[in-house]
Amino acid sequence: MGRRDELIKTSGYRVSPTEVEEVVLESGLVSEAVVVGEPDEVAGHVVVVHCVPGNPTGFDPAALLTHCRSELPRHMVPRAVHVHGAFPRTPSGKVDRAAVAASSGWQELPSLGAVAPDAGAAGSGRSGRAPGPEALRKEVAS
Repeated sequence: MGRRDELIKTSGYRVSPTEVEEVVLESGLVSEAVVVGEPDEVAGHVVVVHCVPGNPTGFDPAALLTHCRSELPRHMVPRAVHVHGAFPRTPSGKVDRAAVAASSGWQELPSLGAVAPDAGAAGSGRSGRAPGPEALRKEVAS
């Protein structure tokens, strides 16, 4: 799959995952990032970031979203942050983007979680609930 095929179509916009990944990495809060589109009933797809925190014990997903809001147009701001301890790799050592996109990214880690900035917001098409009881979730006021 080429980069052209990876464009995320959300609410009538085309979003380049690479552009969002660059902003996420520039935050200095994460060591690796993969941005994907996840299906959404209202928007078609929403922008979601999967990341490996640079400092797992002090990582604040809300700070990452605040950085994204200050640097990106609204339609490019990730709807959720999925935190990983590490990304799966291909035999050549590259991040296995397909495996990351297929994973939920939700892990039960003491100080890590997933954040949905608009969870439960009117018209978001989302219930605002974590996908399972094992997931940690922090709500962030928009």
